[in-house]
Amino acid sequence: MSELYLGLKYLSSQNLIKGKLHPILQHKSHSALDNSRIPTRLRLITGTYVLQTKRIQFYRQETDPTCLLCGLHEETLEHFVMQCEKLQSVRTVILKEVNDIWQNEMNNTIRFHDLDITTQMQMLLDRMKCNLCTKHQRRPKKCVPGKAAWVDLPCSWMVRESILRHGRSETHKEAVAFEGARVLANTSLATAVEKEVTLNEMAMESAMKCLYWLCKRELPHTTNYVPLMNLCKDLGVDVLNALMVGENAKYTSERFIQEALLSFKYIVQTPLICDLKNSPFYTVMVDETTDVAVKKELILYVRFLKNGKSSTHFLKMIELFDGKAATIKSAIVQTLEEIDVPLEKMCALGSDGASVMLGRKGGVAALLKESVPTLIANHCVAHRLALASSQAAAAVPYLKKFKAIVEQLYRFYQYSAVRMAALHHIQEILQEPVIKITEAKDVRWLSHDKAVQSIRRCFPSIITSLEREAKERGDAQALGLATFVQKFDFIATLYMMCDLLPPLSQLSKALQAWENYASVRKVIDDLIKENFKVKSPTEEEFDKFERQVYFPYIDHVVENLEKRFPDLPLLESFSVFDPNSVPEDPEEADGYGREQIGILSDHFKMDLVPLSQEWRLLKNTINTDDSLKSLSASLIMQQLAGKLAAGFPLLSSLSAVGLLLPTSTADCERGFSTLKRIKTELRNRLSNKITNCLVTISLEGEESTEIDISEAVQHWKTQKNRRIFS
Repeated sequence: MSELYLGLKYLSSQNLIKGKLHPILQHKSHSALDNSRIPTRLRLITGTYVLQTKRIQFYRQETDPTCLLCGLHEETLEHFVMQCEKLQSVRTVILKEVNDIWQNEMNNTIRFHDLDITTQMQMLLDRMKCNLCTKHQRRPKKCVPGKAAWVDLPCSWMVRESILRHGRSETHKEAVAFEGARVLANTSLATAVEKEVTLNEMAMESAMKCLYWLCKRELPHTTNYVPLMNLCKDLGVDVLNALMVGENAKYTSERFIQEALLSFKYIVQTPLICDLKNSPFYTVMVDETTDVAVKKELILYVRFLKNGKSSTHFLKMIELFDGKAATIKSAIVQTLEEIDVPLEKMCALGSDGASVMLGRKGGVAALLKESVPTLIANHCVAHRLALASSQAAAAVPYLKKFKAIVEQLYRFYQYSAVRMAALHHIQEILQEPVIKITEAKDVRWLSHDKAVQSIRRCFPSIITSLEREAKERGDAQALGLATFVQKFDFIATLYMMCDLLPPLSQLSKALQAWENYASVRKVIDDLIKENFKVKSPTEEEFDKFERQVYFPYIDHVVENLEKRFPDLPLLESFSVFDPNSVPEDPEEADGYGREQIGILSDHFKMDLVPLSQEWRLLKNTINTDDSLKSLSASLIMQQLAGKLAAGFPLLSSLSAVGLLLPTSTADCERGFSTLKRIKTELRNRLSNKITNCLVTISLEGEESTEIDISEAVQHWKTQKNRRIFS
């Protein structure tokens, strides 16, 4: 025991200088108490002192373990070494040298004095052995077995020279060499493992980027993934070889591909869902279709506000068992619940106008209004326009026959390469555009515009081609078509449609792009008033055509436009935000917009008084700020929903709804086009889950050169333990 902590006189080489008084004996007091402590001090110097707490274990008659030096505290080992004030003078010298050894010789950045007392005690008393020599059991050759200093017994000569001398010894050098070899082996192993993990991650990122590229290009991924990987390996992408973890772990299976697609969908859709949740309101746009596998599909788009601007994105493709309104409503609600989006924040529903969607009693909109009373149901304006045109044509008997002839002309050339080549040859001879006749589809009636335009551009070539087919090949169908298309009624109708359909087509395209419903009413009124003001022909030969075809069709178009676009006070109330409509006269401006604000306040259950106050403040702001007067209604609403929201909280909410109103469901039609390109006849067995992944990547995903594919790899890794990373 004395070897561990009683030889304090050896802890400082300075105290061994001959003629110098030991610090323990240095004292200025001549009191009797201090003189009585001199024997104790001498026993400390000679190393014969035993702690009171230890002595009491052997001498039961002595029961007071109080420190004989300070007489204040119990004389424990911790008190004796670190706390007794009477030993502070020698302790300061000792600990200073220990700190120098600790920092300089042992290369520690933390000072010895900053360690806690327990650690300091361990370093001073319990750890006076050499860690390396003890760890590797390196003892001097000439030593008593079991009593080797620095290994079996602690070193009691704790001075700098003693440590340096041990460091120069052969046994310590051998221990250092053994430790260096061990660290090198462990470091090499750790580095190798780290490099292997990094290489595996690079290989997985490369493989997933190849798979993502196939999905983004809408190519069959299951059949092209492995050949594409093999091609990359042949081209020198050796990192892909790291995917070969084992015979049953090559990461080319159908299961891996499906898991990767789900990770792609996750990283693409997660930011969109976050923006959807942060939007004050959102709009849902839905439409139905039947895919190539004869399954009813419901496509779901959402429109929300991001930084004050509306943003429309694909959400999900839902497979339906039937087309009932209750089924569709349940599918919409369930989808929103899955992504934790409140149904109460839905402000509008856009659809194609079918009764199952907008029926007053049992339609989807009516069912949703039971949960969201303020919901606005809107019929797509592009669908309305197409219906107005098709129903106007259906009311004129000759136009039915005209439509049938146009379709027959398309099929006559489309299904015969010989006839098509002959038509192109005649077009070259007559120096007409070498074009094909475009198909006119019933479901998209405005597609007749392209069909009649293509016929008009090469009409002489078509007549020549039909007559040639009838004369040289004896084709009865060609003879009938040639006879019919040369009649006056057909030619007049052809040119009439070429005049009337382009404005309707242009309007349809514009309506699909516009997001502000307030401007639709004005455009429709202008179309009715201006585009169909046609001067009456003067020739007598046109009288019959005018009575039976020309004017009846125009009248029916105008009538259907007025019927399909009735006055909708609620939707048109949002036009009040148009700054160009605010009168400059203060008296007129004071009354402007009261009716519209009242309608909006009543529908959305807002307090009319504060809403009217905000409206008056906004009108004054517009009249005093020239920069606001030049803005459109949609830009004003963007300002209110964005940076002006704090000053106009109620108008900000109304502006958000106005920006989100679905004027058109053209985005749903684009989603159907994507579905048709992905789910082809050869891929008709694609499941709904994988179809959603592919459509999401195609419509919403970034290009393969821009996406951070490492996010997909990390998501894929977290789903379960992966052998390639274990």
